[in-house]
Amino acid sequence: MEYEDIERLFNRQLQRGGPIQDAEEWHELVPAMYEALIERAKTTPYDSLPISYSELGAWIGLPFVPDSKWWPLKMAHLLGACAFFEHTNERPMITSIVVNNETKRPGQGFWGIDGIPSKLRLESAHEDQLSGLVRSELRDEFWIQAMKAVYEYWWGKHGMS
Repeated sequence: MEYEDIERLFNRQLQRGGPIQDAEEWHELVPAMYEALIERAKTTPYDSLPISYSELGAWIGLPFVPDSKWWPLKMAHLLGACAFFEHTNERPMITSIVVNNETKRPGQGFWGIDGIPSKLRLESAHEDQLSGLVRSELRDEFWIQAMKAVYEYWWGKHGMS
């Protein structure tokens, strides 16, 4: 990820009302998160691939703060930037490996990122057409396939295999 990419992503999140207003903080955290995700994908066997939001936050120097309204927003925008960058470069959804510590599944924000099929997106027009159970099953299936694609791309082509 080059400086120009990070700057473009910073401006994109600002336009969307992102919580990180300081360009220096953005330029520090986005590459740290991106590199942490790629490192995880290259060096971690599939069965251990998922990483919790709090573990990832601690890894990049943004430790979890209980009851904070800003911590999840920052994490969401940083992950969104990484997801957008990977989607733009036609690579697998690297953010699919980040999960909620309790549910062991991606958080709600994952379903709003670039690359998610419209019928599975957060607050999609298809909401009324799919029951909650069917939607959940389809989302689980998509998420598992997304994680497998990350594993095969990074581990298989660039990692420890």
